[in-house]
Amino acid sequence: AATGGTGPYNYQWQDSPDGVTWTSIGGATALTYSPPALTSTTHYRILVTDTGIPSCGTAIPSNTVIITVRANLSASVATASQTICYNTVPAPLTATAATGGTGPYTYQWQDSPDGVTWTSIGGATALTYSPPALTATTQYHLVATDAGTPPCGTVTSNALIITVRANLLASVATASQTICYNTVPAP
Repeated sequence: AATGGTGPYNYQWQDSPDGVTWTSIGGATALTYSPPALTSTTHYRILVTDTGIPSCGTAIPSNTVIITVRANLSASVATASQTICYNTVPAPLTATAATGGTGPYTYQWQDSPDGVTWTSIGGATALTYSPPALTATTQYHLVATDAGTPPCGTVTSNALIITVRANLLASVATASQTICYNTVPAP
């Protein structure tokens, strides 16, 4: 609370994008102010006006409090989906680094048979992952977690689909025959 002057006091919070141009915040007239969700760095201060008789005016603004907003955490981009033959090793999967947030980031590749249920792959914590030979279509994505201070969350890359063609099976010819000498067999 303010001190000095005559009292009582009126309070008014102000915000600024740069600490130079200030705007009074509607309804923010208490000693406590709860800012909304922010998408850019914002400066705050409070002005105090003495409303007593005699009024001793408006005090010098308080110190400035700066809420630094980190850039939006953006997901990695994984490239590219593939089509492979049954029980074949696909080409390695690669992804770009996550951006925004605070950093550094941790990474975890996950796989899924259906794009709904995802399972973390043990040891797959780099931007590149080499899947084993596959016998069924499998989806992959990379989960990036901001490990900085403050941590700005977790984001997931696009899904890559490794389409596995059905196993190539030999034809079945039917049936063996026994024929007489110089006789035409059945087709």
